[in-house]
Amino acid sequence: MKIKLYLDEDVDTKLAPVLRQLGWDTITVADVNRRGFDDEDQLLYATENERTILTHNTSDYTKLNKLFWNKSLTHHGIIVAPQRDLKFLLKCLRNLLNELDSEDMIDHVEYLTKWY
Repeated sequence: MKIKLYLDEDVDTKLAPVLRQLGWDTITVADVNRRGFDDEDQLLYATENERTILTHNTSDYTKLNKLFWNKSLTHHGIIVAPQRDLKFLLKCLRNLLNELDSEDMIDHVEYLTKWY
C-alpha cells in the first residue's frame, strides 16, 4: 500500500498540492485543523489515520520514536527532512515514495537526505 503523508506544521504547505497532483495522498496539519497541537498528538493523529508524518523537527520526533518504542506503542512512520527548498524535498520524497510502502514505515524513522 502506498504511503499516505501527513505534513507537520513546520513543512511548507506548498508541497502538499504538488504531491497530490503527482498522485500521493497528502494532507497537512492545516487541512485537518490541527495547528498548535504538540508533536506527540500529531504523531498519534497520523498513526490513527495510517499516515506517515513528514517533519523538519528531527530532534523531537526522533525522541518521540524512542518514547513510543519504550511504551510499546506503534506509529505509522516518521520522515525527517532538512529545511531545504521545495525542489530538493520533492526530489527526495518522490524517490522515497516510489521505493517504500506504508508497511515499510511502521515504527520507522526515515531520513529524507538519504533519498537524494
